[in-house]
Amino acid sequence: RSITLMLVGGVSQLSRAPSRPRDEALMSLAGPAVSLALAAIFFILKPLVRTPDATVAMFYLGAMNLMLGVFNLLPAFPMDGGRVLRAALTPRLGRPRATQVAAAVGKACAIAFGILAILSASFLLGIIALFVYFGASGELAAQETHDLLAGRRIADLLPANRPPPVIAVSSVLGEALRRMRDLDRLELVVVDGAGAPLGVLAAT
Repeated sequence: RSITLMLVGGVSQLSRAPSRPRDEALMSLAGPAVSLALAAIFFILKPLVRTPDATVAMFYLGAMNLMLGVFNLLPAFPMDGGRVLRAALTPRLGRPRATQVAAAVGKACAIAFGILAILSASFLLGIIALFVYFGASGELAAQETHDLLAGRRIADLLPANRPPPVIAVSSVLGEALRRMRDLDRLELVVVDGAGAPLGVLAAT
């Protein structure tokens, strides 16, 4: 749906997660592949340019894209390399377990980034370490929530010992007030004769 650009990279907002591990791997490899292709183009152009400034520019642009492509391929979930790792593990372990393993590897990479950030006094590397660590935690929590709710129905979440907060559209107002009091609810779902919901009656 959208791409949010930040200091340490971009985050894609997907309308839905890829259904096949192969699709997730291909999507994750697209970004690093572009970076490595740009690096190759700049390095090829470097000996062809005529001015020293252009030569330096081609070198630095090539080096930056090469570093970016290689860095994003590190198995630091939820970075691209980490998503490729999850996609590779999913056929054998299943997506829930593969996500757990990829998140654990991502957190380990984040801790390593943090140690390097402290030793090298690199503020940017420290930000990346935090981004990777909390990103891995967030992805793991999202997967666990998905697994918990997958296949569950609304009826499964209703208390077994309490009647549903519904009332027929033909009921009188006094009956609605009594039902709100009995159910200790301020809202009732109004249904027709067939049980189809028509709206919500709220006591304000």
